[in-house]
Amino acid sequence: MEKKSLYAMISALHRELSRYGNARLCGVDVSPIQMHVLFFLRHAEDDGRDICQREIEEEISMRASSVSIMLVNLEKLGFITRRYSDGSARTKVVELTKEGRSFCEEHRLMKENSDEIIKEVLTEDEQKELSDLIAKILTNIKEKNKKGEF
Repeated sequence: MEKKSLYAMISALHRELSRYGNARLCGVDVSPIQMHVLFFLRHAEDDGRDICQREIEEEISMRASSVSIMLVNLEKLGFITRRYSDGSARTKVVELTKEGRSFCEEHRLMKENSDEIIKEVLTEDEQKELSDLIAKILTNIKEKNKKGEF
């Protein structure tokens, strides 16, 4: 049997995780990436931090135009609001609404279960090692993208 490339294995893992997330969000007008943004906002809120669109772009590695469209859709669903930052007419702060917070709470278990599926087959040392390796790979890819090498 031919050994799969790391890229093929990571792609397959991504597809399976996406299928799992999509199945759990069936009947809800929120994609897994939108869910990620909502949880990102929730964690920032819990930490007392304001989040601007640029931080969301960096968190999910998407272009400004794509993130802007996503935020418009989350606004239409009533999950977020956007307002101009106190000192800047150019920076918009993105905040969860009451409905957005409720939605996060209702779907928190789904997020925890998704994480548990990965963790249940790995020891704590393996989890740490995997996390470090993924971070290393992501940093390398992001640097190559910035330089236009990809």
